[in-house]
Amino acid sequence: ISPRLCKPLSDIIFDKTKGSPYFALEFLRSLTDSRLLKYSLRERRWIWDENKIRSENITDNVLYLLSAKMTSLPENIQLALKVVSCFGIKVDESIVGYLSSTSQYSDFRNWLDQAISEGCIQRHEKKYQFVHDKVREAAYNLITDSNKSQFHYDLGILLYSTTKGQDLSGEFFQVVDQINHGIPSLI
Repeated sequence: ISPRLCKPLSDIIFDKTKGSPYFALEFLRSLTDSRLLKYSLRERRWIWDENKIRSENITDNVLYLLSAKMTSLPENIQLALKVVSCFGIKVDESIVGYLSSTSQYSDFRNWLDQAISEGCIQRHEKKYQFVHDKVREAAYNLITDSNKSQFHYDLGILLYSTTKGQDLSGEFFQVVDQINHGIPSLI
C-alpha cells in the first residue's frame, strides 16, 4: 500500500497507542481479530473503516487491551505472569530456579518460555523481564485485590522453605519482600 493510502490509518494508530511500538502491534492485532482491518482478496489490499477504528476505545485503556489478551492465555501462563509480576518488572533466574525446584512450579521455566512466545516477557541476561511496565501492571492485575497479599505471602513462604539453609545473597531480600507484602493478609 502506498503511504498516501495508509497515512490516515497510521495516524489513528499513532494517536491511539501514543506511538508505543508494542501497543501499536497489539492494537493492529486487535483490529484484525475484530475484522476492522482485513485483507481483501478481491481488491488485493488491506481495507479498513477509519470511522469505526477511530471510535474504538480499546486503546484508551491500554490495561484493558493487555488484560483481555492475558485472560485468554492458558492458566499456567497466567500463573507465571502473576508470579513474575510480584517481583516487579523483572525476576532473577535464581528465583526462577528455586520455584522450578518445587512440585507446584516444576514446569515454571516452560510456562515462562510460553509467555515469551506470547510476547509478554523476554529473557535478558540472567533475568526474565516484562516487555513493558504496562504489561507487568496488567499481569499483576490478574491477581484479585483481595488475594494479592495472600499470593505474595504464599510465594514468599514457598521460596523461604525452598531456600532454607542455602547461601542466599541478593535473593534473601526478594524472599523477605514477598513475605512482607503478605503480612496484611495475616492481620
